[in-house]
Amino acid sequence: MRLLSLCLLVLASSSGLFASRNVTAAPAAVPARAPGTKAGPAKPAKPMAADDKAALAQVVAHIKSAGRQQAFLDFTARRPPFFDQERNRYVVCLDAKRVVVAHGGFATYVGSSEFFRDASGKLLPPLIWDAVTSGGGVLRYEIRSDETNNKVEKKSGLFQRIKDDVCGIVARSSD
Repeated sequence: MRLLSLCLLVLASSSGLFASRNVTAAPAAVPARAPGTKAGPAKPAKPMAADDKAALAQVVAHIKSAGRQQAFLDFTARRPPFFDQERNRYVVCLDAKRVVVAHGGFATYVGSSEFFRDASGKLLPPLIWDAVTSGGGVLRYEIRSDETNNKVEKKSGLFQRIKDDVCGIVARSSD
């Protein structure tokens, strides 16, 4: 599966799906926090906005209509309606082995379960699965963003299980 995801990413990359994006490799280790920054474990969040729920329903419908593999390529391609630049809202999907199979924020995470971490260094895939199985699918966390010079950003995600996968809408959070 990991090889298939990598092959799909290479195919999508060579077809120009990521041409408008400067993709950098994810760091192998999480850097130390800067003084004064607050980073803690992922926490349950307040309920997500109605438009996030509607966007998640659109994600589920797209997987059913386009098929799993094509939908994951579409989510990772950073194009509307699955990517919202203004809110920094995108789709993240994990397979049953907790491997990232789609990531509209950082395509370099696709095929891995090791790079996708919160600001404190905790792996996010297990936390996302826990949110779906015991937390109502809502997860709030902080992450260091390559796009903002490693600045800590608050994120909220609304996730749902879809057969053997978990997919969700992740957006910048103000709380």
